[in-house]
Amino acid sequence: MKNLQKYFQWLYHQGAWSYDFVAGIVSLGNWYEWVCQVIPYVEGNRILEIGSGTGHLLEKLMIDGFHPIGVDHSYQMCMLGRNRIKKLTKRQVVIRSEMNRMPFMDQYFDTIIVTFPTDELFSGNTLMEVRRVLQRNGNLVILIGITVVGKSLIAKAMKIIYQITGEIIDEHHHLDLIIKKIKNEGFQVNCIAVEVNWARTYILQAHRMN
Repeated sequence: MKNLQKYFQWLYHQGAWSYDFVAGIVSLGNWYEWVCQVIPYVEGNRILEIGSGTGHLLEKLMIDGFHPIGVDHSYQMCMLGRNRIKKLTKRQVVIRSEMNRMPFMDQYFDTIIVTFPTDELFSGNTLMEVRRVLQRNGNLVILIGITVVGKSLIAKAMKIIYQITGEIIDEHHHLDLIIKKIKNEGFQVNCIAVEVNWARTYILQAHRMN
């Protein structure tokens, strides 16, 4: 497990150039489609993506007419994200920042998006910081993870892989704990399950209460 954590650390920093390739391989080409499942739940126009990575979702949001900003703590990911969207805007859209101390004014964003978050989102004061920069009644959308559905050989193989990497979500325990943590920070939470090919994605839509 320690070796796997070291690999993920490398993949998100020095190995960021290979991130899209690896994500495509381990998802059998479904990674982008999974991530885009959050778009129907976006509200308003001021959008923040936390952990914007290589910029695919930012690019899609901009093409769809939104005005997103992305934050990521990885210098390499920020550079890749900026290169991806520079053809669409001259604005500084990708900002390097830790998620628990973001450089934005209070109650600025209509929607905040996080896809496949690390545990950091639910530890320390991170959710409090997310709440701070989100408008009253604002919208937090989290693609929390997946489960594998079906009994095909592909589905069985992918279930083993994702149990190892930790992408699979425990529907009955881990998910309930996450929902409880979000509610404790003053959000109303709804869980949405969307099936995409051999996977079921789990999206949490949470609205900030006054």
